[in-house]
Amino acid sequence: MKYALKMTEQNPSEIIGYYSCSKTLYEMMLFDKALEYCNKALELNPEDELSVSLKIMILKYLNNRESVASELENILLKYPDSYDIKRLISFDYLKQKDYDNGMKYYRDVVSVENVAKERGNKTDKFLEYDKKYLKRQNLENKTLLYYQGPYGAGDFIMFSRYLSLLEKKAGKIIIEASENFYDLFKTSFKNATIIKESDIPVPGEEYDYACSSMQILYSMNTDFNNIPCGCGWLKIPDEFRNKCNSLKIFETSKKKIGIFWRGSGGAMMNRNVDISSFSPLFEMEDCQFYSFNIEEKT
Repeated sequence: MKYALKMTEQNPSEIIGYYSCSKTLYEMMLFDKALEYCNKALELNPEDELSVSLKIMILKYLNNRESVASELENILLKYPDSYDIKRLISFDYLKQKDYDNGMKYYRDVVSVENVAKERGNKTDKFLEYDKKYLKRQNLENKTLLYYQGPYGAGDFIMFSRYLSLLEKKAGKIIIEASENFYDLFKTSFKNATIIKESDIPVPGEEYDYACSSMQILYSMNTDFNNIPCGCGWLKIPDEFRNKCNSLKIFETSKKKIGIFWRGSGGAMMNRNVDISSFSPLFEMEDCQFYSFNIEEKT
């Protein structure tokens, strides 16, 4: 929040600071204050699509409304290419357990082409894979290519827990993993073929269907009535586990707690906090805390 406030102080005539304050307060469920900053943003630009749609969401909670999807869809008619509005519509429908309408918008928001463009990734490779996008087809005796795509490492790890279910349905699974994940997936999925990620796409003749990390659940005929129980958690390679066990910093009878406080360079503002925010926890004498932020010193 303090970064957003600093933006309003440094550039009081620019909308981004006020919108960022409003969005952060909205996610903190401080709707009255969020509305205050959102109105300031709209004073600068009454036609700003993000602020207009955010105000609708804020008023939804202030007025205890069930859904505002129809209002957001009207705004989308004016801004048909806005993935932020589509994301809000998707989540609004999903909160009402309207799975079909929710996923109709969500699939567009998280399509490999759109996310790649949004994050500045090269799209050629992902568009090649998208030609064989898995759309709930029968995988019996078929080869499935599973890949991270332009999505975050956290998404890749989290959704990979469903791969063991797909292993039972597909004839063969190829997993394209970055060098950082190669050993992890090699250890975790013995029946799959693990290949290292490169700029060159896997030749199309080597697989029948392709599925990215963010598409996997939809491809498994999932809805609110049959969300599968993720099984087959990733397994740490023995070599790495033994190395960790040999480090004296882990020799303690205290509870071991790892913390993250900063996302990647492309992470949203509200996913980064000051390490000082955790300082009260560090006074707990029966716990040992570890930083899980790579190459960060405190």
